[in-house]
Amino acid sequence: MLPYTLHITRKAVKNINLRIKRDRAIAVSAPLAMSDEAIHSWIASKEKWIQRTLSDMPEMIPFSYTDGERHSLLGKPVTLQIQNDVPEGINETGATLCIDASVPPEKRAALFASFYARRLNSILEALIDAWVPVMGVSPSSIAIRPTISQWGSCNVRTKRLSFSLDLAAKPISLIEAVVVHELCHLLERKHSPRFYHLVNTCLPDYKEKIKALASFPREFW
Repeated sequence: MLPYTLHITRKAVKNINLRIKRDRAIAVSAPLAMSDEAIHSWIASKEKWIQRTLSDMPEMIPFSYTDGERHSLLGKPVTLQIQNDVPEGINETGATLCIDASVPPEKRAALFASFYARRLNSILEALIDAWVPVMGVSPSSIAIRPTISQWGSCNVRTKRLSFSLDLAAKPISLIEAVVVHELCHLLERKHSPRFYHLVNTCLPDYKEKIKALASFPREFW
């Protein structure tokens, strides 16, 4: 089993929650009245998921966003170049991603993330527009945020979909699998047999695509 550090805090919350942090530590927030025994029993019930998620987390690469650095965009490798007179401060040309030399080093990461978010948003909107009439669902909005252990999520009540910014590093066909997964939650809330029947009906190779996500480099943690 993979080792990890466990941090437990009690908060004024109704439900116990768990998240995996960027340093691979496990952070658990539990209701104030929940006993130690109940907390550790709940954590033990999540052990298989914890181990699976940790094993899928590749080594963190400390990016510096300097000239010649290699990155991944929509499943393809791109080389970062620092150049003069780059439109809008950042621009993609083939296998090269250029950042204007006037952008201070400490602001390059934010500019980089903003560029990836815009590219991902356009892909997500196109995929959702294609699948909504097929599935007969109506999501209210989409959001993109940096996440560690989730590629996407769906708020069934508000019909709001959220997607990991790191998907911008993956091929479009794999992003599509995540989109279909979250849209299916608008038809079936839980990960029930019916849910997976719906997903596999839409994408017969869904399982292989979701598994392949972890094989591509991660850009954002």
